[in-house]
Amino acid sequence: MNSFNMRLQALIGCKGTRAVNTLVFFNLRMNTFNMCLQVSRACKRSGAVTTLEFSNLQMNTFSMNLQAFRLCKRTITITTFKFSLLLMNTLTMYLQGFTACKRTRRHLNLK
Repeated sequence: MNSFNMRLQALIGCKGTRAVNTLVFFNLRMNTFNMCLQVSRACKRSGAVTTLEFSNLQMNTFSMNLQAFRLCKRTITITTFKFSLLLMNTLTMYLQGFTACKRTRRHLNLK
């Protein structure tokens, strides 16, 4: 605990209820990742804010932002587009080879 430079005042003042224990856990977790606790202090204990804090915690833990998710959506689209282009190029190469084979047979037949 001391190696992470966290204060234990919240644990000392803990009443033992689940709500306080959950809040202490989130406070310790947030202090571990050097996140500010302004949202936690203003928390009204509603599910929406808790969900927002949890998603903020997860996003900050993995150093992600919403732009990464937008890029992922674009990447999936581009990947699908590249796959279809690759498939089309494969078919085109097959057709070109097939056409060249026909031309070769014609030239052989003419000679």
